[in-house]
Amino acid sequence: MEDSNPQRRLAAIMLADVAGFSTRMERDESGTFARMLQLRERIIAPQLAAHEGRLIKLTGDGFLAEFASATAALRCAIAIQQRNLADPAPQAADRLSLRIGINLGDIISDGQDIAGDGVNIAARLEALAPTDGICVSAAVKDQVHGQFDVQFEDGGEVHLKNIARSVHTYTIPAAALPPLLAAPVSMPAPPARAPRRRMLALALGACALAAICAGLLLLRQQAVPAAARVAELAPSIAVLPFVDMSQNRDQEYFSDGISEELLNLLAHVPQLRVIARTSSFSFKGKSVEIADIARKLDVAFVLEGSVRRANHKFRITAQLIRAADSAHLWSETYDRSDEDVFKVQDEIAAAVVDRLKLSLLGASAPKSTPIDPQAHALILQANFEARRESQDTNTLAISLYRRALAIAPRANEAWNGLAAVHLNQARYSNWSPGSGPQSNDEALRAARDAAEHAVANDALDAHAHSLLGMASLSDSDIASAAKHLRQAISLDARDPAVRRDVVRFLITSGRLEQAYVLAKDNTRQDPANPDAYNNVAVACYYSSRWQESIDAMRAALALMPQTTGPAHFRIATALMMKGDSQAGLRELEADHSERWRTFGLGVIHAHDGRTDEAERAIDILKAKYERDMAYNIAVVYGVMGKADATFEWLDKAYAYHDTGLGGVANSPMFAPVKQDRRWLPFLRKVGMAPEQLAAISFDYPPKP
Repeated sequence: MEDSNPQRRLAAIMLADVAGFSTRMERDESGTFARMLQLRERIIAPQLAAHEGRLIKLTGDGFLAEFASATAALRCAIAIQQRNLADPAPQAADRLSLRIGINLGDIISDGQDIAGDGVNIAARLEALAPTDGICVSAAVKDQVHGQFDVQFEDGGEVHLKNIARSVHTYTIPAAALPPLLAAPVSMPAPPARAPRRRMLALALGACALAAICAGLLLLRQQAVPAAARVAELAPSIAVLPFVDMSQNRDQEYFSDGISEELLNLLAHVPQLRVIARTSSFSFKGKSVEIADIARKLDVAFVLEGSVRRANHKFRITAQLIRAADSAHLWSETYDRSDEDVFKVQDEIAAAVVDRLKLSLLGASAPKSTPIDPQAHALILQANFEARRESQDTNTLAISLYRRALAIAPRANEAWNGLAAVHLNQARYSNWSPGSGPQSNDEALRAARDAAEHAVANDALDAHAHSLLGMASLSDSDIASAAKHLRQAISLDARDPAVRRDVVRFLITSGRLEQAYVLAKDNTRQDPANPDAYNNVAVACYYSSRWQESIDAMRAALALMPQTTGPAHFRIATALMMKGDSQAGLRELEADHSERWRTFGLGVIHAHDGRTDEAERAIDILKAKYERDMAYNIAVVYGVMGKADATFEWLDKAYAYHDTGLGGVANSPMFAPVKQDRRWLPFLRKVGMAPEQLAAISFDYPPKP
């Protein structure tokens, strides 16, 4: 958890907003939101990252950020204004104009938010800034004296609201900004002529950023429109897990499965924003009011229900609730037999489309693809067991999927499930001994085989392509991974699992800025998914955004405190890279995984020059976990600068099909050996040399 003791420090604070935002919203609400999203993604986010600014929060029309120095803050502000003025994307009349205020002062921080006079003064300065310009305090001007070729205009002493002392201000109008010489940070441009409704849904989805719970430390943005406004502009829904009301309470797998299939069915309605499964299911078994759930997930409607099942018959009760006033818009009870389950799902989905009047936006009711009822029940049970992620449940899930396939050989749900279990066994084999009895090589072959069957059955199955892409990526087949992930994202750009897999590919292939932007957006779509925050943490880790990586990983841990594996390791080594190895060592004490705790100790001791302690950690890893952690052993040797041992163990990791190799090209831990003559040949062997990665075409967002 974050430090609960607020700390004071000196910081440069930047506050920005859009001039005339309220008037623009009144005149063209959807277009203004869309342009605000473009401004954030194309200019603000990459420039904050490039100048090591820490985003504290987004507001409806601006943001609050802090910097370690006044120089970095002013350099970032100038870059943002330069690029916004030069941006050719919007029409001149549509371009949003920013006002930026910067102050250098004392703040108080709890590790998440900041407050104090330093922040209050920055807010007042922002209001005084000229359109497309910057307003700074005298403290900022004094600190940056002589470092910028800009002409400050003296604003004199100003008495600011609720500030006891006067503040001497200086402004930089747009005309005084230096010319833009350097190329802007490259960001993926949005489609030139996206349909209005699609742009509106995308904009609202990104702007309405309600925090899911106090543990989500990374994105503490406030929801921009109120729930009623979201309902009016972009219909949004969360499908809660249906309650198992069966007599013996032994049909949880069935009730969960029905809920998930309804969610997936509604997700195929482009005009409806559907919260991902992990976030909706985070409220399972908790006594939380519907209004509170809707507020935390930032949705206007909630679908809930119950299932009672026995002797191949079921009763499903479903009800659609409007969050703004808890009104029940629709409810129905279905008494049917198992073979009618898909018809019932279709009827419920059709009722949602009808009650939300989505047909007025061009939507039609989605349809299920029925399979044999017995195979369907086996698949739902297998899905339930697979999510419990232990060796026994993985083994049971594999058996259930295969039984389903014996009945329905073309059931892609089973092939995809089988591929996912085997892929997780391969990817997480070095996390804990509970992932499964297979070696990396065996698990990857099984995953690839299952995914290939799914693609052969249905070439338009986005999930199948995504799984095949991840199996290829885990086996260092980067070109094949790119091919299938391109296909997956083109088939279903809204699927949360596909989007998370694309982030992993972007990270592995060195497209770190694109990975970062997509990973951040995924946390908005799926705000209670620890894997989404883990992706943000990894993207930040490999691009040396140490504090943001720590924040993101702590958010993931808040959602899944019992997790083992890289979580504590990444936090610990990020603290180490920030110069606080002692805090890193304390962080490792919280990890229940001996292998990862030992690995972390090895890295920190190696980094700090304690060679004997690092060697002892390596000896433990070799004795107990050689095949599972060959790559990790290579990392410790790499930090130590022992090149011969590093490449010996990298070769072993390659021979063992160690999935950790996906991070080898971007890992900062290999910096001491990257000048060795063997470095580039090894990267070429695993398909990750710079020229190999550059030759692989992969656009995100995909070109229309």
